[in-house]
Amino acid sequence: MKRNLKQLDVPDDIASNDAQLRRYLEMVANGQTPTMAAMLASQVAPGLGVTAAIFIQDQNRHGRSILDRMNGSQQATERLRKQLARRGYTLKADDHYIPTAAAFPGDPRAVVSNTRSHVEVQEYANSLAARPPEPKIRLSKRIIDRHVEHRIKQDPGLAFKPRADLVEEIVEKHGSPAEK
Repeated sequence: MKRNLKQLDVPDDIASNDAQLRRYLEMVANGQTPTMAAMLASQVAPGLGVTAAIFIQDQNRHGRSILDRMNGSQQATERLRKQLARRGYTLKADDHYIPTAAAFPGDPRAVVSNTRSHVEVQEYANSLAARPPEPKIRLSKRIIDRHVEHRIKQDPGLAFKPRADLVEEIVEKHGSPAEK
């Protein structure tokens, strides 16, 4: 089968690395798309291309004012304004509050505006994800016993399983045992 050759634009970061360039050219020659070959050769996923302007434009789809973004609820807007004020932040009309980036309701670090970039919010959200998990709630012996009984009622075959194993599963799922 004859194929017409066309010019292939090799990404600069791949062209500067001989091993990556070889892998890239092999993959393209074997039928892989240049974009996929570049990603596999460099072992780096392509960027999403989300700039600050695109991020704000996306946030504006909910409306330009904070009232619009709170679905027109003046009560919700006022509650957010008070929560932020208690923490020293004055809510502006064009602010964007990203609740999924907040560690708690009214977290001022989850506000994006023209003066605070989405990069600051992203860094903060990443730091939340890196936090160690909070300790589980301590369970009393009575609660653990109730869970064991419930599990045995649901599956009578568990009555033959060592009780310590059931207790361990329950504690793992629901909390830690209470101190004696």
